Amino acid sequence: MTNQKKIEEIPPAVLNDNLKSFYLILDRYLSEKSYVTSIIRGVEFKASRTVLKSKRRKLKQEGKGRKPNRSEPVSSDEESVLWQKGILGSSTPKALQNAIWWGNNFFGLRGRDEHHKLKWGDITIESEVTHGGYESYYIKFEERDTKTRKDPGHDRPFDPKLYETPETQSKCPVRLLLEFTHRRPVEMCQADSPFYIHMHPSYKQQHTWY
Repeated sequence: MTNQKKIEEIPPAVLNDNLKSFYLILDRYLSEKSYVTSIIRGVEFKASRTVLKSKRRKLKQEGKGRKPNRSEPVSSDEESVLWQKGILGSSTPKALQNAIWWGNNFFGLRGRDEHHKLKWGDITIESEVTHGGYESYYIKFEERDTKTRKDPGHDRPFDPKLYETPETQSKCPVRLLLEFTHRRPVEMCQADSPFYIHMHPSYKQQHTWY
């Protein structure tokens, strides 16, 4: 009973790692005692290794490994709530920058680091003529070399484009980017300027928000 209580007090992430550690320690101990086979490599212990692997996988799926469960995508209903509550939008500098960040995720930026390194010149508004002869605008992400993708095989198979949505002007990524441009200081619209900049504390009294 006492040993069971001590095991339950071990943090799940540590317990998951310790399962394998105990296995390795036991194998080393038996090897030092000249045991005839290895519990890690011997065919006699194949079933126990399978059970151990299954148990560790189950703990990891439950979020009890060193790495947390993968992030779940935001549903369309949850996204709608963000727009309805003004968390995404163009009514305030925070909402506008949130909306721009939300749209930039379409380009597959990898987490906080790639967003942080983003420059103003990396994203541009382009246009093309559709099959119907109409001019359509879209946002283009011009990817620079990164440590991860500079090697062969890590390049994107195509250049992602984020098209305008005339039917929903309040959520249109092109319109939002134009508004974001309009609200920035001119000196922060250079190609090498940081893409994300701080909100101006007195934005309500002036045209420039950042």
